[in-house]
Amino acid sequence: MTGVVFVEALRRGWRTMLVWGIGIGLIAMLQILILPDVDALKQFAQIFETLPSFMLSALGGGDAAYLGTPEGYLAARFFSVALLIFGVYALNSGLSVTSSEEERGILDIVLSLPVPRWRLIVERLAAHALLLVGALGITLGLMQASLQMTPVITIEAGRILAATLNIVPGTLLVLAFSTL
Repeated sequence: MTGVVFVEALRRGWRTMLVWGIGIGLIAMLQILILPDVDALKQFAQIFETLPSFMLSALGGGDAAYLGTPEGYLAARFFSVALLIFGVYALNSGLSVTSSEEERGILDIVLSLPVPRWRLIVERLAAHALLLVGALGITLGLMQASLQMTPVITIEAGRILAATLNIVPGTLLVLAFSTL
């Protein structure tokens, strides 16, 4: 009987993972497909040159020239808000570990099953964590596809992967706190 709750949580949450992953991935694709416009990047760098140094540091780098590069542009325009967007997804997932079934009236039936309550929470939390990582994977896949569509931009795939993986700890922390 081990893992039944985990599999059921995955079965119920895969659509949400797909919608969030594709939605955020489309936002990333839009940002990447805008990048080949060199004039826009120059204007972007000029805007950042007028900002104070503490604002530049808050936006992902202390150098306006870096923010005028494709990597800097993505750091400032996508990855600076991606953690917040995935944080909202993690908050929604964490709250749905118990509250969604309570609202539907299913929780009373589930709690009457011979499953310890701690295992119910742990397995659902693990399933939602896996769904969160899956949404990040979908977003990463769409980002890589858009980088292949624009051969003008040369951003290393490893740097995009590292930036995407940096979102995981913060979102898992939000997921854990919202679950508890």
